[in-house]
Amino acid sequence: MPKYVLDTVVLRVFAFAHPQGIDILLSALKAPSACFPTEVYNQDENNLPPNVSDESLSKLARGLRYSVNGSI
Repeated sequence: MPKYVLDTVVLRVFAFAHPQGIDILLSALKAPSACFPTEVYNQDENNLPPNVSDESLSKLARGLRYSVNGSI
């Protein structure tokens, strides 16, 4: 199985474009799953309250939080 390397721009586009965006991306790549470096995405967007600085979170999580909460 080939390994795909995606930058955070691609991940953000698919994560924000549709509620199942990551699943759509995996389907397009014909990949059953994906691994993301933790600094890119660690499913940590809900680890902090909305009004707390999120610099310790993964890059994609910060973007997801911003799209939901706006700037802090």
